[in-house]
Amino acid sequence: MTNKFDFIVIGAGMVGLSAALALSRQGLRGQVFDQSQGPQGAPDNFISNGERSARVSAINAGSVRFLSRIGLPQSFFEGAGSALRGMKIWDADGSAEASLPASGYIIENHRLIQGLDEAVRSAATSEIDPIQWQTGITDIIQSEGEVSVRLTSGAEISAPLLIGADGANSRTRELLGIRTIDWPYDQTALVATVQLHKPHEGIARQAFTREGPMALLPLPEVDQCVLVWSSTCADQRLADGDARFASLINQACEHEVGPVRGVGPRQSFPLFQRHAKHYVKDSTVLIGDAAHSIHPLAGQGVNLGFADVAALSELIDQLHYATDLTLSSILADYQQRRRLINWRMTAVTDLTKRLFDPPGPLLRWFRNAALRRIDSQTALKQVLSLAAAGEL
Repeated sequence: MTNKFDFIVIGAGMVGLSAALALSRQGLRGQVFDQSQGPQGAPDNFISNGERSARVSAINAGSVRFLSRIGLPQSFFEGAGSALRGMKIWDADGSAEASLPASGYIIENHRLIQGLDEAVRSAATSEIDPIQWQTGITDIIQSEGEVSVRLTSGAEISAPLLIGADGANSRTRELLGIRTIDWPYDQTALVATVQLHKPHEGIARQAFTREGPMALLPLPEVDQCVLVWSSTCADQRLADGDARFASLINQACEHEVGPVRGVGPRQSFPLFQRHAKHYVKDSTVLIGDAAHSIHPLAGQGVNLGFADVAALSELIDQLHYATDLTLSSILADYQQRRRLINWRMTAVTDLTKRLFDPPGPLLRWFRNAALRRIDSQTALKQVLSLAAAGEL
């Protein structure tokens, strides 16, 4: 393998592959490495018909436009995902609710990774395979103007730029010695596919329950959704039988979608907030969850990652025609821009989580009052919808 490239990406998730695609479209030559098996293996969390996974992402309108611009057309989302036509939020213990306009797509993670994998390979400017699965890193060696990585295969490659996109438990961040500010939440996310009695109509729904927020995200099939329940009783819910689990969903959501007709296998993952104290060290930059992880309450985690890539690729593109810029200066600019925005979203999400936690009487009253206020204010709805769509 030739060991000189224009960039190296560690992590072939959605954000890492989008970074490789954006830079490849600029004519740069890069390599992506990931320890996982790759996108072709079927997920193990399908529902009974073997077609749908419970691991999905809400891709907002701003992210769709960005991904379309770099080579993943909107027709891909129309074919692989479920279009969002609105949001509905309510208090499962009260009478308040709010409806909001929404746009974007709910798409299974593995399908988006497959699409990005194919797009990166199509955009590659070299005969060398641009994506190396089942390959991790063991060391990072930074020198002036260059960074080298040692791979688990024993090879060593180098480039002027290394991008760490290897998730919340980033090995890149660890090797660089970048510390984080983090804290766990008292909730665990439960995910499962569910079959509804009524059509979902492209509406994303979220109920605030005593255990935590319960979201139903529409899948392409008109009667199927992904349940994401950020619960304080996750161990108990994993142990519940399907009938008991379905009854709890019905208590919160039956008035909206009718009784649940089927529940797929349940999975869980811990919830926490984590933010890197620095995004940049010498010639290495962190993006996506490697730089910031937030509560999934607002569904904005991966969209923040795509916004990182959009900002970084835009700045790198300026190097092609602005002779007074250096890679070091644009990385510093990237860090200054994105840390402020990402911290702001982290704070908003964290505050919302705490305000809408399983409440006592005062918080329950506040929650219902807030939902009624949102539902009655057209201008406020527009602002919230723009924020959710990545327009602010």
